[in-house]
Amino acid sequence: DAKRPEAYIGRGDAYVGIGTAESLAAAQGDYESALALDRSLADAWLGLINACILQGDYEGAQRALEQALAVLGADLLQEQQEALAQLTAPEPGSDAFLQAAAAHLDPAVDFEFSINGVPVATADIDTLAAAVGGQAERMGDYDEDRYLCQGPFSAYQSSVSDYVELIWLLDEMGRAEDVTIWPSEYFAGIAVTDTLDQALEKLGFTAEERAWLAASCSEIVLSPGGDGTWTLNVMLASEEAHPQQECYLGLQYDIGDILLVYTFEYVMEKAGMDAETPVDGRAMLKAMRVTIVH
Repeated sequence: DAKRPEAYIGRGDAYVGIGTAESLAAAQGDYESALALDRSLADAWLGLINACILQGDYEGAQRALEQALAVLGADLLQEQQEALAQLTAPEPGSDAFLQAAAAHLDPAVDFEFSINGVPVATADIDTLAAAVGGQAERMGDYDEDRYLCQGPFSAYQSSVSDYVELIWLLDEMGRAEDVTIWPSEYFAGIAVTDTLDQALEKLGFTAEERAWLAASCSEIVLSPGGDGTWTLNVMLASEEAHPQQECYLGLQYDIGDILLVYTFEYVMEKAGMDAETPVDGRAMLKAMRVTIVH
């Protein structure tokens, strides 16, 4: 009966049971005919979504799912939503995967850093030395090169490549009473006691993205774009160097003519495990670096 949507649904189900390309296309047509008669029929929507998935038409399945959600609500379609999400998820490590991961990050996150109130992005090594009651000594083959080691951090400034790098070791971090080296408002909420997985979660990555990044990458570098988005670049751990012994999480900014890079180094031994244990989300912070390139 051409006026009974149940008839179309029944025949569509039979076509799906045959499973050929022709029968699946016919099933899709029957479910669409049923919905043309009555858009409230859950079996017709479920059949249409399933027929599209079986044909590999994930875009068509997504369109049908979105239309069905407006009619049926999410409860009846949870299984279909999960199946489509799994089927359409990009391959871990692919360009699409990295683009999707970067899209989850908050472009408004602020990573300003200071030592005893002195912003590291604009200070020279002498100013930083004065902030912690130290002096920048000359070193190396060039008179202009400076080195500072005071309390929980060390710093090096090269006149040749025109950069300054400051390094904090976690073993000393926060233990020098006269030096405030971690801001009261943490980077994106990241604390020195967070694991690598917790740090990545606070930045906005999903559970699947965090697991792959922690276990597969020796470097994870984030750069905010001018359009309010992030760029995510990674360096895969070398197979020859396994087990991977550390993972570097970097945040890179262009501030006028200055390149500012924050780098967090995570290792398994800080989590109470053998140093040879391959890095995963349980790794904990060993050191932090701030590199300023003019």
